[in-house]
Formats: sequence, C-alpha cells, structure tokens
Amino acid sequence: MNRTTAAALIAAGVVGLVGGTVSAVVRGDHSPGTGGPSTAPTTRSEQPQPAATVLYAGDGKVVDGKRTITWTAPHQTPTKLVRTSTGYLLSFATSPQEPAFELWAVDTEGQSTLVAKVAGTWDLDATKSRIVGSDLESGKVIVWSLEGTAEATWRLFTGRHSPVWVGERVMVSPVLRNGTLPQLFWDPATEKQTTTRNVGFSNLTSSPDQLLAGGQVDSEGAGSNNEGNYCLASQKVGDTSGANQWYTCDWRSNVDGVQYSPDSAKVMAIPAQSDGFGPGVFGVFSATDGPKAGVSEIKAPGPTLGAEWLDEGHLVVYGASDYNLDDKTAMVIRTCDLSGKCAEVAHGAEGEKLVVASTT
Repeated sequence: MNRTTAAALIAAGVVGLVGGTVSAVVRGDHSPGTGGPSTAPTTRSEQPQPAATVLYAGDGKVVDGKRTITWTAPHQTPTKLVRTSTGYLLSFATSPQEPAFELWAVDTEGQSTLVAKVAGTWDLDATKSRIVGSDLESGKVIVWSLEGTAEATWRLFTGRHSPVWVGERVMVSPVLRNGTLPQLFWDPATEKQTTTRNVGFSNLTSSPDQLLAGGQVDSEGAGSNNEGNYCLASQKVGDTSGANQWYTCDWRSNVDGVQYSPDSAKVMAIPAQSDGFGPGVFGVFSATDGPKAGVSEIKAPGPTLGAEWLDEGHLVVYGASDYNLDDKTAMVIRTCDLSGKCAEVAHGAEGEKLVVASTT
C-alpha cells in the first residue's frame, strides 16, 4: 500500500501493448496544502446528511453498525473487507513477503467459505456476487462465485495482475517485455479479448459504476513497470483516444489504486509528499476532471493512518490512539464529513487490530 514506512509498520502491529498520448496534466499549480484559488473548500451543509453504516472487522469478528458477527474462518484480522450480496468478503494475508491472500466469504450468520487463493489485488463485480483475481497457484485470471466455484478462466497469460470489473468485462494492465503496460479487456462469457491504445496503470482500480478506471503512472503519465509509478491517473473505460483523462503528480493514493467515491463522482487522495507518521490531509476532487477543477482539503485527525470512503459525503478515517506504537496502542475509527467535521465511532482494545471496509 502506498503509505509511509512508519504507517505501514503501525498498520502491521496495531491494526497491499501500446502506450498512448496523455493530456490534462496537473502538476505544481495545484499543489496540496498551499491554499489560494487552487483549493476549493467544501461548503458546510446546514442540514448534513447522516453517514452510512460503518463496517469494519477485528480479530474474528465483523462489526456492521450495531451488529457484531463472529465468523468461523480459521483466521484473525483480515487485510481487506468488502460487503457482498450475501454478507462479506474478507482477505487474509498468507505470506509475510509475497502478496498472497486467501479470500473468505462470510454470511450474515458468520458461516464462512473459502472462495479463492489469489496473488495481488482482486475485485468484486457490480452484483457483488463474483470475484476476479489472479490465481495464486496457476497465475491465471479467474472468475469465482462466492461459493468458491471457478466460473471462467482467462488463459492468455500468467502472473500477478490487478484485474478489475468494467461491466461484464474484466480489464487488466499486464507488463509486456518492453516494460510497458497496455489495457486489455476480457469477456468471461464469450472469451473475447480486446485492447485499446490507452496507457495502462499499475495498481489498477475501477469506479463503483465501472465507467472509470485508474491507477498509478510515471511522471510522464505513462504506464511502466518501475518503482516511479507514484502519480495518479484516471480515464473513461473504453476511451479509444489513447489519452489519459487526467493525471497528477501532486496527489497520490492512500492505498492501492484510485479511491473513487461510492457514487463514482469524486476521488480521495493524499499529498504526494506525505511522510512521517501518516497523512496529515486528505484531498477530494472530481473523478472526471481531476485536481484541475479544484481540491477540497480535509485535515486528518491525528494520529491517522488512512481512510476509506463511507458514502459520497463521508470518509471513514482510521488511525492509532497514540504515537507510542507499543502494545498498548489501540486503533481508532472516525467518520468525517467533507467539511472536516469528525466523530469517533470505534475505539479498539489495547493492541487490537481493526480494518475498515473498502467500497472499491
């Protein structure tokens, strides 16, 4: 995950064919934290809408609002949690060195089913009933049901990818021999595959409405297989122009890929130069126009590790209870509206690990 080294340590102890042209470069004149005309503050609503139900998981439990569900999977705290059509999907790391994970489906009564073993990131479809990921053993991109049945296999290539759903198709950006990343599309129902002139992305993600896709690119806006992919980019799915809709090197992701809001209208990011304990500010800007259309900055309540979208008007911000980083340090979860007003919703026990749900 694209957090600082200190934040990653805290999370581990307390609580992963053809290049096109690029347009709409955002750099320098929209730098975070500088104020001025480039920063557009969010107007506080006189009648703010209530936040959605906060979903998070701890050691052997899922907390869904006021309800706590104990699951039967043979694991403790997951690395990722999402809501599904039948309950929840939990990801558990199985290797301290490699991005290897087991995916378990947990129903609302706590019964758990092993769905798949994957390498790297994975994605849930719009119906919240199918998962796509790179199979840990074969390296092939596979579609699984929540019952653990492999429904389709893309046999074109093997390796660790970041497949995402875009409607009924799957999109990936595999690394070619020349180091570039293309955009490939695969229809699991027909096995048809297509490519575009668009540049690909590292840590590929798609928006909840699956009309946008984004991730990380280099400072020139190109997808490449190197460690310099820290700039953030997004574009319309299927755009054949070969151009990024926008990219910025002033803001970067707080996690893997682009954090789109649940209504797919906004993006949350942190300043590119964030360092130290964790992010001090979160930027929210247009998912279609990027930071050039203005950035609303939300000061992070310290000590903060990161955040996820709760709904289109609120973030779930998670962090440590203190800066001591010892076995008494707890996890604190807050909701924050886009004006920066925050409220604590959960405070873990000493040393307890917690993970908040992701919407993408």
